[in-house]
Amino acid sequence: MAHCRELFNEVNDPGGLTVKSDSPHPMMHRSEAIDYGIVIEGEMTLMLDDSEVLLKPYSVVIQRGTNHAWANRSGKMCRMLFIQIDGQYEPSIAAALARR
Repeated sequence: MAHCRELFNEVNDPGGLTVKSDSPHPMMHRSEAIDYGIVIEGEMTLMLDDSEVLLKPYSVVIQRGTNHAWANRSGKMCRMLFIQIDGQYEPSIAAALARR
């Protein structure tokens, strides 16, 4: 898991990690960016605080500020394309998220 965190920190703000003792995955995170995730091949599970979504080829996810993690449970390779557009929360939203 330490290697995963190192890779995460290379492409993301380490402050975006939101892991707590009851988190459904050890790499739960969120960012201020607008994220587009597109499954090109295989399957990926999008893990949220209270649910999971199985994504298959051509599935598209658009999120901003959503606490999430990714899990490939298929045993096969998955290819995804991610497009991230930098953003910044409005101050009241940033304050509310900081209290969580």
